[in-house]
Amino acid sequence: MNKIKKIIKTQAKKAKRLLRNINNYIKERAFRKKDPWCVALDAAVNEEYYQELKNKIVKDPWSSESFWSGDPRPAFPFAFKKAKAFLEKGNFSEHLNLLVEGLAADRKFSRKHELDQLGLQFFRSWAGSIGKIGLLDIYIKMRELGLSQKKNIIILESRPANTHYLYLWQKYTDAIVTHSSGIKHIEPLAERLEVHPELFEFANGEVHYYPVAINRIQTIWEAERRPALLSLRVEDQEKGFDALTKIGLPKDGWFVTFQSCARSGISCFQAAADKIIRSGGWVVDIDGSLPKSFPRTIKYGEDLPRTEWMSSFIFAKCRFLLTASSASFLVPASFGIPVISVNCLPLSLSLPLSYSVNIGLPKICWSEEEKRALSLVETLDLVGEASTKNIRYLDNTSDEISEAVQEMLDRISNGTVYDVRPPQSIFDKAFLPFQKHYPSPRGSVAKKFLERHPQLLEPSSF
Repeated sequence: MNKIKKIIKTQAKKAKRLLRNINNYIKERAFRKKDPWCVALDAAVNEEYYQELKNKIVKDPWSSESFWSGDPRPAFPFAFKKAKAFLEKGNFSEHLNLLVEGLAADRKFSRKHELDQLGLQFFRSWAGSIGKIGLLDIYIKMRELGLSQKKNIIILESRPANTHYLYLWQKYTDAIVTHSSGIKHIEPLAERLEVHPELFEFANGEVHYYPVAINRIQTIWEAERRPALLSLRVEDQEKGFDALTKIGLPKDGWFVTFQSCARSGISCFQAAADKIIRSGGWVVDIDGSLPKSFPRTIKYGEDLPRTEWMSSFIFAKCRFLLTASSASFLVPASFGIPVISVNCLPLSLSLPLSYSVNIGLPKICWSEEEKRALSLVETLDLVGEASTKNIRYLDNTSDEISEAVQEMLDRISNGTVYDVRPPQSIFDKAFLPFQKHYPSPRGSVAKKFLERHPQLLEPSSF
């Protein structure tokens, strides 16, 4: 009996605390003109529903499920942590099943307490890195295509990786909250109505892992010939080119951005930079991909001060991006800028190649036992087993990267597009076991790369 009383007392305290938070929310409306995040939030919040929800809590103060924050905790974060272990072991089915189960539990809670009728969706973990902010490109396209439910979008991030780039998305959202006290105030509700970047929920009830969603949504977007979602303000463009002109870029000059390439070794990218320079371009080197003395190269952070708006500019106005980073391709893609993605693990090739304008270079999988390079089908057969099969992945060479750069330059300057996409049957067979995680790519592997490695297209397997 004492135990029951203790539980009731604890639940009553939690219910009263939530009621006090809601009352504070309502009382603070008179002061909201002084707080920008509150002004933005007012446009998205249905005040009448808050009153209705408040009355429900008063009537049912004992239920452990009558408040947003507390027991049961949101299921998805726990499912995500547990599912990560399956992903690391290559158990993709269990990984995805756990994520979907966690999401379903949270959505069931929201429906039970009618929180879904608020018409709100919160993005809490989408702005911690610039690549994740770029993932908004796919989510907004999904909504513009009518593939998701129309709900008010509220982004919560007290320390966004790039505030300038984040606020370029403001015209597609209902509120961007960066005020820490504001986030703390509404976070309990946000936990229950969170949109998770790993899973995309379609209006027809389907739930897809993000690489599958990227591939599907971008395919439809391109088929309808829709333009890029973002563009820089004219004044930001002028300011950016003025800054580059002071360093040496001609007024009618152009540049290519190198990012996350230094980890692969400086020498691997010098031949690619030479191709660009001989074609009349410059290179903006974000993170030390080239030597300091390299000609017609602008070192970001040294020659050019690092600022948030400049980071947006060098992605938005480059001729193309050369990157060894798995997620950064999403940022230039939101401006309609093509990407060459090098040193891709074969399975992740489907991410950058969800965009038909992009070029990808996979790492070559080498069998020490057989002393040969493996085909794409063989490589993907060994996902999760490479360490036990005496297999190693080889980085792309300097020649392979420079040849891909030349192919992209030809595409842009001459409109030349090679039909170098591997036969669909090869892609389909290789990616079939992973189709719920990583779909068959749509873009192209560099022409010269396939000529150098014809074994990639062989259908044989262990």
